Amino acid sequence: MNKERISFALIGGKRGEHIEDLILEIEKSGNLATHINIKDLILISSKEGFDVLYQGKSILEFDVFILRSAFRSLKNEMCIVANFLLKNNKTVIDQVIGENYIAGKMYESYLLSQSGVATPLTMQIFADENKIKISEKINFPIIAKPIVGSKGRGVQKIENQTELNNFVILEEKDKFIFQEYISISYDIRVFVVGNKVLGAMKRFVREDDFRSNASLGSKVEKMELTDSLINLALKSVQAYGYEVAGVDIVNEGGKEYVLEVNNAPQWSAFKRVTGINPADEIIKYAINKYNNK
Repeated sequence: MNKERISFALIGGKRGEHIEDLILEIEKSGNLATHINIKDLILISSKEGFDVLYQGKSILEFDVFILRSAFRSLKNEMCIVANFLLKNNKTVIDQVIGENYIAGKMYESYLLSQSGVATPLTMQIFADENKIKISEKINFPIIAKPIVGSKGRGVQKIENQTELNNFVILEEKDKFIFQEYISISYDIRVFVVGNKVLGAMKRFVREDDFRSNASLGSKVEKMELTDSLINLALKSVQAYGYEVAGVDIVNEGGKEYVLEVNNAPQWSAFKRVTGINPADEIIKYAINKYNNK
């Protein structure tokens, strides 16, 4: 008797390299894969109930849902979809998106601090007059990051009080966090799937920039895992409840700090320098989760 095939829905943005990697691994496993751009979904709420449609049919026809990150403008809607799927006993990765999830870097910093993970000093303000409080607590230069964002987009380095004053006036300050700057030559990206640390790579800061994102063209190289990196990465991921994550770690004066924990991380550079294929691990994890529901 033929084994019943599992139908996967990969929900995110445009179909790119990472979606292609996942589709390849799903098909290699003998299962079915469909890519869904979240903008092609229709959400319906009525007296008959709630549903999410894709091409005129309920997405409940799929078995396993992998949520990718390209939903910055529709983050609340992605949470609704994920919650709907969980309530209908579907396998969702990352499941936490459909639970008590709040998208934003201040919330992420809060979770890490509550778990005892060392992070750079981070602040958020809502009123112009509180801008002086930032420089009272954080020495210049100061890093300003959008509350929601990835790949280093919108991150700015503020050198002095005049620049800070102008930034607060010109930008929507409540949509940014302000963070202590840690001077480094590289950071470390650790890739985690489930409770398994796959590997790590160094991402070197560019000479013409202060950021180390591989997507911005930074040089990368494989790094050997240490017990300290493994334990810190797992502790950080568990604080968030993520199932697939990239943990960004820096070392200053012998002390390790977690800068961010990114769900649905990219892996092009990681795969190239480590020889490890995260898509393979993600699909194996998803199939195991589905079979053990």
